[in-house]
Amino acid sequence: MGHYIQCERNVGKAQQIVLEHGAIAVANAPVNLDGIPDDMALICVVENGDFDAAALIHDQRELEDFSIYDTSGRYRTWLVMNKELAWRLSGYKG
Repeated sequence: MGHYIQCERNVGKAQQIVLEHGAIAVANAPVNLDGIPDDMALICVVENGDFDAAALIHDQRELEDFSIYDTSGRYRTWLVMNKELAWRLSGYKG
C-alpha cells in the first residue's frame, strides 16, 4: 500500500504542496534515491483526471513503479520536500 499526501483540492496537488509545504519541483525522477538528501523526501504527483495522487516515494521499488513510462498520458510532477513533514502528511512511519 502506498502513502499519499492529501490536499484541500483534488487537483493541482503539486502546486498546493509547493505553496503550502515548501516543496521544490525537480525536472525528472532520479534513477535511485541516493541522490535525495537525507533530510528530504521524494514525492510523485500523478494527474489522474478528476484527482491527483501525491505519492511518497519511500523506497527503490516505489521509485521504479512510479518512474515507469505511462502510455495513458498521465502527467507526473516530481517534488522534494522536508522528509519529516512528508512522512507526517502521508502517515508513513518509516
